[in-house]
Amino acid sequence: MRILGAKKHRHYRRRSKIALEFKNKKIVAGFRKYRSHDIVPITTCFIVDESIVQLIIILNAATTPIEEDCTFEILSVTGENKKLAILVPLDTLSDTTKKWVRLFFEELYATHRSLLGNLFFSERGESRTSGMVQEHLTYAASGMKFSFLPETFIQANIATNEILIATLLELLASCKAKNVLDLYAGIGNLSLPIAKLATQVVAVEGYETSVLLGRINATQNNVHNIIFLHKSTEHYLNDHKRKASSSEKDDSKTTMQEKHEGQNTVPSEHMIPDTIILDPPRTGCTEQVISDLLLLRAKNIIYASCNPETLVRDIHLMNKTYKVEKIICIDMFPDTHHVETLVLLTTQ
Repeated sequence: MRILGAKKHRHYRRRSKIALEFKNKKIVAGFRKYRSHDIVPITTCFIVDESIVQLIIILNAATTPIEEDCTFEILSVTGENKKLAILVPLDTLSDTTKKWVRLFFEELYATHRSLLGNLFFSERGESRTSGMVQEHLTYAASGMKFSFLPETFIQANIATNEILIATLLELLASCKAKNVLDLYAGIGNLSLPIAKLATQVVAVEGYETSVLLGRINATQNNVHNIIFLHKSTEHYLNDHKRKASSSEKDDSKTTMQEKHEGQNTVPSEHMIPDTIILDPPRTGCTEQVISDLLLLRAKNIIYASCNPETLVRDIHLMNKTYKVEKIICIDMFPDTHHVETLVLLTTQ
């Protein structure tokens, strides 16, 4: 087992929720106390980006005309330009309070443009800008530029994300991966660098906004041997099970063997992968996902996980078909007990 250190150890977390309490026309802003709903109005933090701390300090110094007491959380994230984007949820607020909350954050945004680059409000499952000029949210990784939005998942430690991608590419090279299926693909953080090495990549993601951004990221990075599918992993695997007939398998293999590696080709949605990338949420995979995954009989599975407990559980469900070849831990979250783990599984 290899253990790789973080590339950045302080102020690395670019994404964080900030808890807010509006009471008696004053604001308390900060982080939740451990196992409590109490809000701690911090003035310093070694983990989050310094711009997030700066925003918390500004919020605690502010006053507001909002008369109705309310508590909610905003999402803050910073991009390559080091300016913050904030996403303000409105669903839990009364109509009158929504109006005043909108006004408060629009004035905050207008006053602190050197700190705030983007302002979004979310309501009924949709997020929209306030109508003011917005600055593009991006980050760089593996020689590529990725566009994202506050509500889409990105790795919290963007600097160490480079180590994650580089390590994954090493594993893929050792597998001589050609036809790669990336499940829980997000905006393409892993899929697009993978496409540099692979002949074709199918990226599957259930959140539509992430899929749209993945397609944008593929275009702006001039990557054409990849398709992004808007399907849950469960739906895709079930669909693949029904549609991947023997004739489709033969067609897919023959077609791709005739192509040169790196050539701009459009992958088949139901191609037969030799390598599968699994990067599920902390809850891991369902038993049905594991069961359907095994039917694909891929030679290699690379499992990326931020939760060792669900990682071990899922690997145990695959141990009759796959054996653990390599384990690599990456200190993605310095000064916390969390760790990112890559596991290479190969057929028995």
